[in-house]
Amino acid sequence: MLKTGTTNTQPEHGSPVKTPIILAKHEKPGVSSELRASSGRLWKPRGDTDVRLATSPKHSIPTLLQSGELPSTPQQPSYKIQQRNDVRPQPDSDWTHSTSQTSSVKIIDEYMNWCPDALSEFLLDQNDYRVIGVLGLEGVGKTYIMNLLATRPKSAAPPFKAERTGPDGAGHSTFGMNAYVTPERVILLDCQPLFSSAVLDHIHSNERKFNFNGDLSSGEDLCDAINMQLTMFMLSVCHIVIIAENWFTDPNLHRVLQAVEMLKPPQLSNEKSDEHPDFTSRIVFVQNMCKANDPDVYDTRLMEENLHSIYSSSNLRISRHKSNGKVKILSLALKNSEGSDIDRVICTKLEQKFLQDIMSMHVLPIVSKTTLTEKNWYQYACKLWDAVKKSPFISEYIRLLIM
Repeated sequence: MLKTGTTNTQPEHGSPVKTPIILAKHEKPGVSSELRASSGRLWKPRGDTDVRLATSPKHSIPTLLQSGELPSTPQQPSYKIQQRNDVRPQPDSDWTHSTSQTSSVKIIDEYMNWCPDALSEFLLDQNDYRVIGVLGLEGVGKTYIMNLLATRPKSAAPPFKAERTGPDGAGHSTFGMNAYVTPERVILLDCQPLFSSAVLDHIHSNERKFNFNGDLSSGEDLCDAINMQLTMFMLSVCHIVIIAENWFTDPNLHRVLQAVEMLKPPQLSNEKSDEHPDFTSRIVFVQNMCKANDPDVYDTRLMEENLHSIYSSSNLRISRHKSNGKVKILSLALKNSEGSDIDRVICTKLEQKFLQDIMSMHVLPIVSKTTLTEKNWYQYACKLWDAVKKSPFISEYIRLLIM
């Protein structure tokens, strides 16, 4: 009796024995007959109806084992697993020599003198960094923006001090320029306020201590010259310069920016050409201290149209919208302890969007023909500040305004 998959045979003595039928795959091209025979497989050639054993007495497995002639098998590739200790930085690496900075240091003192060794111990010999500075009038929240960019834990003290230092509470805490290096290798520069009455009073009280290259008749003229010097320096050594405002706009601030664009000296180590033009920082306008519960009052569209008309013919690298090419304004809302939870959530979202926009901006190298490391940048900034102070264009420009 024949069943599926088996055949029944009747021997001379005993019960029927089931003999299995084993079907083999078709012959693959390129496979030798000896390898098929040595593997001991049952195979069926095409066009043959009989099932036969592919092995022969000459190439049977017992015969090959006795003779020691086993078919060669391909060698498996060997891999070496690298240990974690092999990728750790060496003890003499530059990253291990960095000193963590807990508070900002002064790189330009209150008399506009450069501090050569103030920031050296916090800088490294590596070129993966960016420099961000801030400019603005008094009380617009420049220090608040710098502390926000520092991204320190809430429990830690802010690196830039923002308390009032005047006897009657009216004044500011930043004279000259302060610097702070974050663990993410972002160099932050906080500048003294422009057009500040407290700075003007400080200049009148210590006018003889300011070493200015030029003969200016009054303290007001010296204050205007210092404002232009600080703005010119910021636009020359920073990848990104933030212009902070807390109301519509100030025409004096834009007048200084336009004058600096005209009087800015060429780079120290670059020869100006069409292929390598002079470096200019990327300018970002920030509307600070907006009210989160009243966004219609602080609608930035009218402000953006006004700034676009002012800088329509300017060569300054101002941050613009990709869609229409108009000047882009970033918004920040001041957190109020008396505000609602919704206001705090809106303020936090604005801060997160601001940080994302600033840190994702494409920046150009400060010096195009060479790569500046952090320490080289500090030396370059020292030389450029000296060149800005000795430049005769600022004093001549102020004399022309007085005439």
